[in-house]
Amino acid sequence: MLTSSDETLNEVVVSVVFDTQRQATIAYKTLIVDKEVRSDGVIVDKHIKVDNNLLTIEVKSNRLKRLRVCVKSLLQSLDLIIETIDKFDIKDKAEDKANNE
Repeated sequence: MLTSSDETLNEVVVSVVFDTQRQATIAYKTLIVDKEVRSDGVIVDKHIKVDNNLLTIEVKSNRLKRLRVCVKSLLQSLDLIIETIDKFDIKDKAEDKANNE
């Protein structure tokens, strides 16, 4: 739990809207496996949740540099996840095609 009476916790919230809940869940399951590395005196806490097609990531840290590194890594992972979904998510593409016919 993030509690520190001596230090300020900085927070970044990233929200991504996907086309479908299935895509948001794929992103969630991909990101949730990465745990933050703990070190002396550095707090990094990450919470990821899905609500329908909205993926929300909250990152908190008492060190700005660690927060920046964590958020940069998350954004790079999200970019790759979205690229992969766009290229290989055949199920959603088939559903879109069927709905347009």
